[in-house]
Amino acid sequence: MYLNLFYPKKSVQSCIDRPNIRIAFLVVLVPVIVSLIGWAWLGLPMDAMRIGISVVGAILTWLILSIVFFVVLYLVRGNRMQGKFKSVASSLSLLWLVFLVLLIIGFVFVSLVFSAPILNEAKLLVTGQSSLEEYSLAVGKIIDANPQAISLEIGAIGVLIVALLILFSFYLAYLMVRDFYEGGFIKNFIVTIILLVLWMYIGNWLFVLL
Repeated sequence: MYLNLFYPKKSVQSCIDRPNIRIAFLVVLVPVIVSLIGWAWLGLPMDAMRIGISVVGAILTWLILSIVFFVVLYLVRGNRMQGKFKSVASSLSLLWLVFLVLLIIGFVFVSLVFSAPILNEAKLLVTGQSSLEEYSLAVGKIIDANPQAISLEIGAIGVLIVALLILFSFYLAYLMVRDFYEGGFIKNFIVTIILLVLWMYIGNWLFVLL
């Protein structure tokens, strides 16, 4: 498997032609590990249950989305999808690399923008270990002490980065559909949209469940 987001076409094709479930499994786990490290680095509470839920949630999401992808493509391609589940699961792991990039950017952004005292106030909000009055005071301190953190410029940059990563994720999904389905641009585009809608619905359901 070739895993390089700078060469998305080559990476998707490599995952399809030379699938490797073990490597894909590790790729899915890496963002989880990074998020847990970042969580601990920010000084936020973490226990065995949180770690377990994060790991199980990531693996379960990956497997369910892979199954949905495979079933949808099987419905439109038929028996030509036989024996392709490994390729589907391997190629989908690329989306977790995009998530990894988003995580790293997010942690860097928080570290550069928010000072230590403000992060301490944020911890109260995240942990829920505060009364309504303390919650309101913490929010006020964050806004008053660090106004640049919520400036339009920084907000716009953040939105732009997220939007670009979402578009890139869509492009990766389209490449996967194109290489599996081979139905022409319009058909590939429609199938990609259907898959993304299903993924969003299932992802939201899993998020609520876990």
